[in-house]
Amino acid sequence: MGLTAGLLSAIPQTNRQTLLIRRALDGVTRSIYHQDISQILTTNNKEEEVINQNEFPVNSPNPPNSFTITESMLRSLRQTKPWARLLSILGFISIGFMVINGVISMIAFSKLGPDKSPALPMGLIGSAGNLLLGLLYFFPSLFLFKYASSIGRLLDGGGASEMEKTLSNQKSFWKFVGILTIITIVLALIGIVAAITIPQIAHFMGK
Repeated sequence: MGLTAGLLSAIPQTNRQTLLIRRALDGVTRSIYHQDISQILTTNNKEEEVINQNEFPVNSPNPPNSFTITESMLRSLRQTKPWARLLSILGFISIGFMVINGVISMIAFSKLGPDKSPALPMGLIGSAGNLLLGLLYFFPSLFLFKYASSIGRLLDGGGASEMEKTLSNQKSFWKFVGILTIITIVLALIGIVAAITIPQIAHFMGK
């Protein structure tokens, strides 16, 4: 301290003031520089955190594919509900008629002897076919009924869980109908091929 004070006393007054001003400016410059560097580093860290959260969202309340259920969506579901319920009820009624018809036909044909009804085997097969159709139509009708019920609970404030059930029941309905349609087309093609080839085979063997 004594050496510094001596050196300062040896410097002219004007030069000493200039030197002190330069030192003060250098101190301020260093302070601003360090503050800028720290702000830049902090900003970069925050940007990296945001990027990481966007690339790898962890427990994010709003994932990238999330959306808000609008009033228009709810209105469409509200208008879909009665039609889905109506078709499901009509399906159950049709199933009831199929089962009743199948049961009555089987009872009627079973009481007839082979001598009174040569077409007894075909009648029993047709009755069993009605029962099988009733069983197949039961599932899409059930899925439609559950779909309409899910929509009702969703509109009453069921939330995301009821939305999942609604879409799941709709998916099950269309999946079953699609599989049933494919099976029907395949059986129809087999029937067409059989109707064409069997008479020709029988005619050829008759010769």
